[in-house]
Order: sequence, then structure tokens, then C-alpha cells
Amino acid sequence: MTTKIKIGIGPSFITGLIFLALSSNCAFAQTATTSTNAAQATNLRPILSAASSGALARATESSARIDRIRDQYRHPFETLSFFGINSNDTVIEIWPGQGWYSSILAPYLKSGGGRFIAAHFDISNSNSPLVRQVVDNYRNRFASDVERFGYVDIVSFGPRSGALGPANSVDYVLTYRNIHNWMNQGWTEKAFEDFFKVLKPGGYLGIEEHRASNDAPQDPLANDGYVRQDYVIDMAREAGFVLVDTSEINANPLDTKDHPFGVWTLPPVSRSAPQGQADNPAFDQRPFLEIGESDRMTLLFRKPLAPPVNVLAAATAPQPVRMVFAPPPTPQAAPNNQVSATPTVAAQPLPPAIPSAHPPQPVNPVSPLLNQHQINLLLESL
Repeated sequence: MTTKIKIGIGPSFITGLIFLALSSNCAFAQTATTSTNAAQATNLRPILSAASSGALARATESSARIDRIRDQYRHPFETLSFFGINSNDTVIEIWPGQGWYSSILAPYLKSGGGRFIAAHFDISNSNSPLVRQVVDNYRNRFASDVERFGYVDIVSFGPRSGALGPANSVDYVLTYRNIHNWMNQGWTEKAFEDFFKVLKPGGYLGIEEHRASNDAPQDPLANDGYVRQDYVIDMAREAGFVLVDTSEINANPLDTKDHPFGVWTLPPVSRSAPQGQADNPAFDQRPFLEIGESDRMTLLFRKPLAPPVNVLAAATAPQPVRMVFAPPPTPQAAPNNQVSATPTVAAQPLPPAIPSAHPPQPVNPVSPLLNQHQINLLLESL
């Protein structure tokens, strides 16, 4: 006897099949979206080629270096590797001081046919002999030694300076331990706007800065030299930048950030008295020497991609005020395994403007030009 089993296919059964199918499609779509977002995030990171990594290692070990003992705190190889700078890139270093990082960057970029530009103090808008002396010393060290450093261009940067260069023309802008100075003078917004304009679409902004604790409001003038990390990120975003990544390369958990003379109580300055007063021989510096240099944020931002620049507009953009004239380096083809930090990609529109996250910065009641007090603070922080 054969038993026949009749299976009824009703509306509930069909509905269940449809639900399963939709669930599978949604899961697939979600997985695909997640993978796409991850790929896009990965693509934001610059790629450091093997050839550039080797050249960077040699540059950090070069005899041209300045004060290498500070590497234990400043980690130059790790920091520049994090930024992803290749040796054929065009790089602007902002306010390089005496040239601690320049002594690495200039020979490194020379080795791969890149270009190094130093945006130093704006001597045309300063009557300070000290400012001129710092710039002259820098020029004598770097711009006069083509064999070692290549052709170093020096341009002016300050509250009254013009453009850093033609719009959309450089791969990287780098600034180390400077933002607190611009906050103190009330022109940080102008600084970030200048960086954004000169960078190519897809170019990068690398920042290192003394990091304040997040459990206290930010002093808009940063009188102690420390700046909250979220505050810096907000300022960069307001200028149009996208945060790519953060790093703890230059973190120092021993830094309590409550020192009697601000960040300058720590080495390399090791201040023992208030600014402008004679050193206090009775001040015990041992606890601060044990801390070492400050806890610092290390941030990488990217300028979003944009439609191609109007060639005529780029050609007529304001040119930087050059203080050193040197013939341009002979163009060199990048090695086969060299990868540019700003690869050619499909143009995308800029994102909408981001509303300001904090009120306008107060302007110090002093002249917008660097005064002696601010110059001393600046020089001691480099």
C-alpha cells in the first residue's frame, strides 16, 4: 500500500520563503556595504613604498641630522612613516624653527626627486631682529647646501602672509608643535585655510601637537602650550579636512600636563622660572626630566577630492613670497615600485561645509605681529 503525503503550499509558506530571500539579500547587501566602506577607508591611507621606506630610514640615520638624542621622544621614522610621505612627494613644513625635521625631510625628498618647501616666519611683516636671525640661520644651513639638502625653497607664513603657493599644488603640509602658538595669537583659522588651499585634492595634512587632557575646557589661547585633541580635529574639519587616522607614536602617559611653567617645564626647554625671569637654581627639575618630552597627538587629515582645477585659475593664483631663489630640480622619474601619496582617482564633489563647533577664537590684545614674548615661547617649543 502506497501512502501519499500531500503537502499544502499556502500563503504563510510563500510569505516565509519571501522573508528568507529578503533577509539573505539584506545580509548580502550589508556585507557588501561594509566591505565597500572598509575599502574606502583603507584607500584614504597613503601608501609608503618599500623604496621610500628604505630611503627614509637612511635619512633618519644621516649625519645631516640635528640633535638626534631627541629621537627617543620624537620618533621621526615612525612619525613620517605614519604620515606615508614618499620620497617623490612635494612637502611643505610649517614653521620649521631651526630645522629639526627639515634635516630629515630635505635629504629624504632629494633622494627620490621630491620637493621640500619650508614655510618659515614672515620676516616681511615683522620688525624683530630675532625672527630675521632665525630665518637667516635656517637659510644658511639648508638653502646653501644643495649637495646635501637639494633645492630648498623658503616661503613666508604668518597672520599677514599670502598664499603658501599655487592652489592645489602640494602633496603634504606638515606642522609640528605649532598650533598652540597660532591659538595664542588668534589666527588658527587662517592657518588651516592656507593649508587647505595649497594642498592637492587628496593631499594630506600631518599634525603633531602637545595634547591637553580631555577632562578640562580648552583654553582658547593655549597659554600652557597644550591643546585638546578633539579641539584640533574640530578645527581641521571646519576647514574642510577629513580625519584619516590618529596615532599614539608620540604619546607619553607620564605627562601630567599640570606643570608650573606649562609644557615648557619639560625638556627640551626645562624652564625653572616664569617666562621673562632668570632661571631659578633652587627649582628641582628632576621630576620633569624623568617625565621626558610632552604627551603629543599625531594626526593625519586628507583634503577631499574635488573636480579638476581650472588651469587658468591655478596659473594665476597668488605666488608665495620667496626668500630663496634656486633653480628647480631636474625632473626624475619615480622608481617602478614608487607609489605617489596622491594617486589619480575619479573626481568627487567636496562635502558640504561643517558648522563651527566652537565660538570664534579670541584675539590676544597684543599686536598680530610676533612680539618678543611669543617669539621666545615659539622657539622654546620647537
